Amino acid sequence: MRRKSFNVAVYLLSIVFLLFFESGDLRSESAFEKWFKEHSVIKIDTAGLSVSGLREILVGPGGEIIFLTPKESCLFEFDSEGKFIKKIGRQGQGPGEFMTPIAFCFDKDGNLYIADSKTHRISILRPDNTLVSSFIYAAHHGYPSIMRVDSQQNIILEALGLPPKGRSRGDWFHKYSAEGRSLGSFYEASTDSDWIISMYPRFAFDLSDDIICAMQIHAYEISLFNTDGKLIRTISDIPDYWVKPDLRNRLNDRKYRSQSELIELFTGLSKSWTRILKLNIIKGKLIVVMTAANGLVRGVEEPYLLDIWSIEGRKIATGIPSPYPLLCSDDKGYCYFLLDTTEETVLDEDPKYTIGRFICLVD
Repeated sequence: MRRKSFNVAVYLLSIVFLLFFESGDLRSESAFEKWFKEHSVIKIDTAGLSVSGLREILVGPGGEIIFLTPKESCLFEFDSEGKFIKKIGRQGQGPGEFMTPIAFCFDKDGNLYIADSKTHRISILRPDNTLVSSFIYAAHHGYPSIMRVDSQQNIILEALGLPPKGRSRGDWFHKYSAEGRSLGSFYEASTDSDWIISMYPRFAFDLSDDIICAMQIHAYEISLFNTDGKLIRTISDIPDYWVKPDLRNRLNDRKYRSQSELIELFTGLSKSWTRILKLNIIKGKLIVVMTAANGLVRGVEEPYLLDIWSIEGRKIATGIPSPYPLLCSDDKGYCYFLLDTTEETVLDEDPKYTIGRFICLVD
C-alpha cells in the first residue's frame, strides 16, 4: 500500500513537472532578471510641457535625457534624474529651427544632430544649444527614422533613397559630411519586386566604434558594416522563436477603399510576425535586439523579446521575455527601458513616463 502511494505521488509530481515545463513558465535561463539588473528609476517630469507623446529618447554623454515627441517643433532635455532643463530649438525653417524633428543623435563631443523631415535640414548644436552648422539633405532621401555620427563626424541616415543606375529603389544608408556633402549610399533594405514591408522605421541600426549593425525589420539577419559601407560580417543564426511575416498581408499598388481598410491591413501585417523593433550596441561589445512577440511565441506572455549577441557574432542569449520596451543605451553601457506611462490614458494632462536604468549582466 505504501509503495502504491509512493508510485502515485511520483506519477502526480511527474505530471505537474511536465505541465509546468510544457507551459513555458520554466524559463530560468532566459528570465529578464537574469540578464538585466535594475540600477535606478527615473520619473520624467513633463508637467506643464504640453508633451504630445514619446517618439524617441536618447541619453547624452553627460547623462542628460533628450526626449523627442511626435508633434512638437522642439526637443526636451531632462537631467539624469528626469528633471526638466530646457527646450531645444524653436519653430521655424532656418538653421537651428524645426518644423517636424524626426531623428537625432550625439557625436563624441556631445554635439546634438537633429534632422527635420519637413525642411530636410540637419542642424548641429553644441551642448549649450548654440548652432555649429546646418545643411539641407537631399529631398529624395525622405524621412530618416534613425541617425548616427561616426568618429569623423560624418552622418549616417536611414532613409528612402534613389540608388545607382540599374539598382532597385529601396531604403538605404546615406552618408553625409558634417558640412552636408553627400558621401554615398549603401545597404539596400527593399526592392521594387520585394516591397513587402513599407513601415516606419524600415530597418533598425546602431553605430559604435565606427561599426554599423543593421537589420531589416522583416528578416532576422544582422549585417555589420564599416562606415564606408563595406560589409564586415553577417549574423544569420536565426532564433528558434522567430516567426516570418505573413505575406498574405503584403502591400501592393492597388487603391484601398478606405483609410480604415489600410489601417486594418497595417495592423494585421505588423502583428503577423516577430517584428524587429530596435537594435542597440552596448559599449561596442554587445548587440541587443528587441522584437515584438505579438502573442506568436509559445509560453511567452510578455510583449517583447530580447536577444543578446557579441559584436563578433556569438549568440549569448535569445528569446528573453521582457515586459518593457527597450528605449536606448548610453556610452556607459546602461540600457534604458520604459517601465510605465500614462500616455494612452490621460487626456487633459501631460503624460507621465517612468524609465528604468538597467545594467546588462554579461561579462
